[in-house]
Parts: sequence; structure tokens; C-alpha cells
Amino acid sequence: MSSEKTPLLESKGRNEDAISKVPYYWSERWKLAYILFIGTMAHFSLRTNLSVSIVCMVNQTNSSNSYLHNQSRSRSDEGTLNWDTATQTGLLSAYFYGYLVLQIPGGWVASKFGPKKVVGIGMTLAGIATLLTPLAAGQNVIYVYIIRVIAGLCGGVIYPSIYTLWGRWAPPLEASLLIAVTGIGCGIGTIVTFAMTGVLCDSSFLNGWPSVFYITGGFALLWSILWILAVADGPELSKRISAVEREYILKSLSNRTPQNGILSCIPVLLETTSSLVACYIADKLRQKKILSTTYTRRLFQVTGYIGAAGFLMGTGYISKEQRTLAVVFLSISTAFNGFSMAGYSSNLLDFAPRYAGVICGICNFIGTVPGMVAPIVVGVLTPHKSQEEWRDVFYLGGGMALLSAVLYVMLARSDIQPWAAKHIEIIIENPQSVIKVPIDDNSVNLSTHDRELTH
Repeated sequence: MSSEKTPLLESKGRNEDAISKVPYYWSERWKLAYILFIGTMAHFSLRTNLSVSIVCMVNQTNSSNSYLHNQSRSRSDEGTLNWDTATQTGLLSAYFYGYLVLQIPGGWVASKFGPKKVVGIGMTLAGIATLLTPLAAGQNVIYVYIIRVIAGLCGGVIYPSIYTLWGRWAPPLEASLLIAVTGIGCGIGTIVTFAMTGVLCDSSFLNGWPSVFYITGGFALLWSILWILAVADGPELSKRISAVEREYILKSLSNRTPQNGILSCIPVLLETTSSLVACYIADKLRQKKILSTTYTRRLFQVTGYIGAAGFLMGTGYISKEQRTLAVVFLSISTAFNGFSMAGYSSNLLDFAPRYAGVICGICNFIGTVPGMVAPIVVGVLTPHKSQEEWRDVFYLGGGMALLSAVLYVMLARSDIQPWAAKHIEIIIENPQSVIKVPIDDNSVNLSTHDRELTH
């Protein structure tokens, strides 16, 4: 047999040799992933900065649920803003009303005008709105509502635009890991923001809580400058990319239909919508005493995970000729995942309100591990990219969701835990004497008159 290579083998050999010369971890596509990692940190810091800082912004003594809040915070960080519970809830939701509106339009705009421009403008405006929050809070609460909606509108275009950008930059065999690196910034941003907020609220730096908005807003603006200077809408427009990397990316994408920004954001839109609806229904069930808090949390968490698992595993049986149905199944699975906002996410405030920020940080930190491990596991399970191999991947994901649902039913509680209760001293005055009664936070039921005498 001749030892000479056939033209086909020679072509294959040249292709593999060329790929081996393509830069990897310090390539332009990976630099984009690192920048987006920082960007999603900034994005989520703008989303979550009010969630914790509102506790030290508001004068809880004048709040309708002042006793509950006084259990979870010291008097040294008492705020000055007289916002009642309904106002606080509205402000926390305002961002997501704006966020929801521009999900689908954001993807379309990014596809038409370029994701670089859309992300840059969105992050810049969200950063400016955040910087203005302390000024608005000192004037009128209506201004804070407006600013949070604006920040949400600007934030709503960021994720669809990121997916549009990766559709132009990510080689198919690297897309999972590049997107995973990008997404890890979400959890890290939440952790850092929660931890930082507690420290800043207790400090005198820039008058305490306003510094949270100055720092997160300023960070977003600095990142926007880096974004504009360092990022291009595609490898063919980049001035820094090497010829070999540009050729590698463009060739790897040449046989693939470009990613549709609108299609990519549909799951995010459904998840955001389902989380808002689920939380509204959950609060109504508790307010009308139809279900206890514990059973409400279990209901939504289990329903969400079972629904997500069912549609995820069902996707593995859909053929490539039915790809539209596959998108529908994955979107519904993601929508069910939004139920967890009324499940475990809210549960953190039930059993340990004093430590909710810390526990959320721990949960998000652990939650970033699957984002790092999943692409590696998927690569091992799908060497040939066959439907049967991907079916195993969906079974694994669905199985993890079902296991989580079982564990949550067994372990979830809503009562304030003893280790999370704050030991306080109640001073009740009467004509004869002053009585000091040391009690735990979760063992008190005072009348309105008694609360006025509580210190």
C-alpha cells in the first residue's frame, strides 16, 4: 500500500495543524469572555444593590412591619427614609418590570445595530441611573421608582445582546465553556454586592448606604469604557485578532446558521415572567392563609423543578426536524425554573432574615460550580454529538432537578431558626417597676402598645 496521503487526508491534516496553532486562553475570543465575566458582575451588582441596602436605607421604626425588621438588624444602622412595606416591595420589583419589557426588543436591536453598541449604551445608562439613586431617594420616592425602571430597561437588553455577540464570536465546540465563563460573573457579582453592601452600610464612607450605589454605578461606567475600547462586534471587525484565529472562528461558523438574538432571549423572558407571577401568587396564598409559608415554598420549588425536569428530558426525544418544538420545550423548562424564585430564593428570608445576604452568597457561590463543571461533563458525554448522547445529558440535568426537589421537600423549613434569632432585651414600663425580659426574636408576640415601649 502506498504511504502517500490521499488529498482528503492531506486536507484533514493541514486543517488539524492549523487548528493547533490557534491561540486559546489568551485569544481574542477568550479575552471577550473575561471582559464579559466582569460585565455580568457589574450587571448583577446593579440588579441586586437595592435588595440588601434597602434594609439600612429605611427607618424601620416607622415601617408597617417594623418589629420584623428590628429583629434582623441593629439600631446602629437605622435608616432615615420613611418607606412602608408596600413601597419597599414596589421598589424591589420596579427593576424587573423594566427588565422584562426590553428582553425581546433588546435581542432584535442587538441583531440590527450591533451588540457592542447596545451593551455599551445599556450598561452606561444603567450605571448613571444607579449613581442618581441616592439623590432621588432624598427627594421623592417616585423618582426612585422611575430610576429603577430605567435601570431595568437598560439591563434588559444586556443578556440578549451578549448571546447575539457570542453567536458571532464563539466557535461551536467552545460555545458552552465561553458562555459558562460569562455566566459565572452573575453569581460572583451577587456575592460581592451582598457582602460589600453590609460593610458599606455600617461604615461612614460616603455617608454609608449611598456609597453602595456610587460604587456599583461607577464600576458599571468604568466597565463600559473598557467595553467600548476593547470589544468588536465580530472577529472580522477586530483590529487585535490574529489572522489564524479570525480564520478559525469564521470557518467554524460558516456552516452554522447565525444565532438569532430574539430566539435566544425567549427562555430568559419566560423565566422572568414566571418568577414574577409565581411570587405574586405565593404571597397571596400566604396572605389569605390558604397555605403556610413552608408549604408554599415547597409547592413552588417542587412544581418548578418537576416541570423543568420533565420538559428537559422530553427534549432529548425530539428529532432535528422538529427543532422548533425543541426550542419550545427548553423554553418551558426554563419558565418552570422561574418558580424557584417563590421557593428557595424567598425561603432565605423566612428562616434566617438576619443572615439572608450571607446565605444567598454561599448558595450562589456553590451554584457557580455546575456552570464550570457542566461544559466539561457535556463534552465527555457527547463525543459524537448524537441524539442518544444528548439524551443522556438531558436525563442527567433532569435527574439532578428531581433529586433537588425531593431533598427540598424533606428539608425545607420557614420558621426562624434558633441560630438565626437575635437575643434582645424587652423593657416594659409600668407604674410600679421596670421589667427587663430577655427573649429570642421568634418567641415574642407584643401588642401595639407594648411595641411602643420596646427598645
